[in-house]
Amino acid sequence: MPSIGKSELFPAILFFALSLMSCSAKTQPNDMGINWTRTSAPNMRWASVASSSDGTHLIAGVLGGGVYISSNSGSTWTRTVVPTSNWVSVASSSDGTHLIVASANGAGIYTSSDSGSTWARKIAPDVGWSSVASSSDGTRLVATANSGLGINPYMGSGIYISSDSGTTWTRTSAPTKSWTSVASSSDGVHLVAVSDDGGIYTSSDSGSAWTQRRITPDATWIKNASRSHQGVLLVPPEPGPLIWSSVVSSSDGTHLVAVAYGDSGADTFGKGICTSSDSGTTWPYSGVSGVYFSSWKWTSVASSSDGTHLVAVSDGGFIKISSDSGSTWMMTLAPDLHWASVASSSNGTHLIAVAHGGGIFKSE
Repeated sequence: MPSIGKSELFPAILFFALSLMSCSAKTQPNDMGINWTRTSAPNMRWASVASSSDGTHLIAGVLGGGVYISSNSGSTWTRTVVPTSNWVSVASSSDGTHLIVASANGAGIYTSSDSGSTWARKIAPDVGWSSVASSSDGTRLVATANSGLGINPYMGSGIYISSDSGTTWTRTSAPTKSWTSVASSSDGVHLVAVSDDGGIYTSSDSGSAWTQRRITPDATWIKNASRSHQGVLLVPPEPGPLIWSSVVSSSDGTHLVAVAYGDSGADTFGKGICTSSDSGTTWPYSGVSGVYFSSWKWTSVASSSDGTHLVAVSDGGFIKISSDSGSTWMMTLAPDLHWASVASSSNGTHLIAVAHGGGIFKSE
């Protein structure tokens, strides 16, 4: 048997070691979002949070409080000059320069074009705003109103758009509903909005026209929810109207995710999370978890720009993440708090979540 010299043995060992390292790296699970660290933000009734695409610039709103910003990924926070109100929704341009905040009870809509240093109240309808979203450049904005929130309920609930960074607003043709959340593609062309009575609407022309969508139970849901009675398979009715609480969109508007706080009381099963991979045309619904909607109490969902990495927070005290566009979900090690809102960087590696009556936590 021929002998192997040291000069031949060392490359072989090095190759073997590198192969093991490569294999180990490929088989290790993705732990983005598993661990969460509390920031310096105080305990407040945090209601909303938004992030720049790189996760550096953040903005958060408080119920019965102010609006706070961070320029170092949440390490420190500074209160802005925006007055005290119920700031239920905030949004940011991709670079964190253009910001928008909306109040539920009369303080209106404020915008900033210098990362939150100065603010201006916009001439917007006096309604109870429930959600705002922004294009990546901060030019095209969309906002939803909920008559149950405003000081002037007779104004009704609608969806409003702006193409000049919030200077002027126009009500769209969307129907009067108790709108709860709205999301936008990066160019502001593709929009999606949800309401607390089960409504899902999409627009592919920057909000000029809206199309109602509906979830469709798939074979998995039918199998899990059906039962046999005297040899006859009884298929239940489709899931009752869901109390949609949040919706999010990928940057191109193709991948959408909606989460529900609960259902209308119907005896339905499921995760309370629905996804669409065709710009909202279809929403296949699968009840693979076999848990009642009411036990989840989802309040917010965020997505990476490509729609692959998702994070959802619950008022029930937990945070879940997905790295396969929502096909499977993993429980994180986040503390048991009343989570209100969550935001993500464009690549899904920097996450920020706020808790109602708690603090602000980050994962990176």
